[in-house]
Amino acid sequence: MARADITPETAIDTTESFLSIGGVHKTNRRRDASLIIRPAGDTFTLTIQTNHPELQAALGSISTYSLPLTREELWGAVQECRTAWRKAVDLHLYNLTAAEPQVSLLRDLAEAGYKLFLKLFFPDDDYPELRKVFTVFTEYLHRNELWLRIESAKFFAPWNLVYSKEVPLQPGSEVDPSGFWGYQHLIEHVPSDVGKQGFEPSTRPGVPYRISLQLDTNLDTEFRLPVTAPVTALLGGYTTAQLTQRLRWRRDDLAQALRGGPRDDHFMYFCCHAEVDGFDSTLRLAPSWIYLSDRPQNYIKPDDIGFWLSNQMLEDHPIVFLNACGGAQLNSTFYEGFAKVFLARQASAVIGPQTEVPVLFAGEFARRFLKQFFLGGPDNSLGLVLHRLCREMWDADHNPLGVLYSIYRGADIFLPQAIGPHP
Repeated sequence: MARADITPETAIDTTESFLSIGGVHKTNRRRDASLIIRPAGDTFTLTIQTNHPELQAALGSISTYSLPLTREELWGAVQECRTAWRKAVDLHLYNLTAAEPQVSLLRDLAEAGYKLFLKLFFPDDDYPELRKVFTVFTEYLHRNELWLRIESAKFFAPWNLVYSKEVPLQPGSEVDPSGFWGYQHLIEHVPSDVGKQGFEPSTRPGVPYRISLQLDTNLDTEFRLPVTAPVTALLGGYTTAQLTQRLRWRRDDLAQALRGGPRDDHFMYFCCHAEVDGFDSTLRLAPSWIYLSDRPQNYIKPDDIGFWLSNQMLEDHPIVFLNACGGAQLNSTFYEGFAKVFLARQASAVIGPQTEVPVLFAGEFARRFLKQFFLGGPDNSLGLVLHRLCREMWDADHNPLGVLYSIYRGADIFLPQAIGPHP
């Protein structure tokens, strides 16, 4: 091959943290901005990186700032915000749609998100540089729709729920949904202690897409609502030449699959009860756990996943969707446990809600998500489908709960070819 025939192409830029996945498709696009949060004693530092000239010029030469929050203070602020969203969950327990926006509820959510925003970036103490940079940064956020990358190992927050516009004080005033970061922007959290470079699922032309279903089928009968059924019905519409299913109902089923192999799922879907100790204002780093159909005594913790895999990796770098519902109690430490253990074993991405979601919503959201993702192509990447579906349900159905779903790494992963067409 002559030198002129070789076209240089950057697969990943490890110096700027704008790219996510090495060796991925050409649409592996630069993130518009990265917020890199690192421990600094009992608190943290924040580094902002961007390749947008306007934002670079506005931020000036200083890019790293003190973030004067301890983990305990962060926990308290996050839990206050999450408590407000639990009210939204309760309101939509048995309804996917509302006739009109819930003005009072959305105002409460915006107020909780704005309080979290102030706690994160506008401390009461004297930090003029941090205040200045975030005044500029949020003005830019309000004028644009961005892909944002959050990189941190010990600083987990529900970034989608942050609200950065002024909240109207009048009780009946409507709230601008674009003030919610998860409505306006596509946000991807990358735990910085599982490596800079991500992985792409190893799909191959002519090979059926392999999806495993880790399910708690008690949920459908317990709530008398379709919970796992919407996804199983969707998948049943594809031929075995297009897609193969692996059903795992019990803890031992998952243990055998991870320990004995083959560990070659392309997509691992969990729809189950999940909990983590410490859903209050006091930071308690107790283990998280999930249950399948053989609950409650057979719970599964993150270190069980690591133990079953031993020193093995997930061979085909699956996407992991943790759909937690049925009265679960989630918080940031749930993903600090489960997202990390899957990503550290070379899963390509982890998706899941920041609080429990109503069982009816969980099943329908997952069904719509998979149906769109299976269409393939860069317009149906994980991040774009997640963001688009959140907006669709918010705007058309007046249901804001889609914003609860976060993505940990892999926002630009997509299927090169569609699975289907679905009948």
